Amino acid sequence: MKIKITITIVFEDPFYIGIFERIIDNSLEVAKVMFGSEPSDQEVYDFILKNSEEIKYSKPLEITSKDTKINPKRIKHKIQKELKQKGIGTKSQQALKLQIQSNKEENKDLRKKQKIILEDYKFKKRLEKIKQKHKGH
Repeated sequence: MKIKITITIVFEDPFYIGIFERIIDNSLEVAKVMFGSEPSDQEVYDFILKNSEEIKYSKPLEITSKDTKINPKRIKHKIQKELKQKGIGTKSQQALKLQIQSNKEENKDLRKKQKIILEDYKFKKRLEKIKQKHKGH
């Protein structure tokens, strides 16, 4: 089993964000961590040591790798082409979008269940109040 972890720290106004990419065999997992102010190298290192097990990674995405050699000019051309394109292009960003979407769906289900429980609780309280009023007569 081969594990590779890459950390990229970017500034998204007004915070610094760390994008953790973890590649296990042929699957990519991504996590996003908010740092706040600009973290020093030591702070990032300490964060990794203390919180590496608590980082929530996205669901694994299968990746394919090519072992064939590619002409350096072709690589340069591809890089320039990708830089001109706008929007989501990297696997990491796509994985983050999938993770955000799945979190939204989970939270939506959770809120719906909580709302049903709260409505049931209010209904039972009303019935109890009505019974209390009838006991007095």
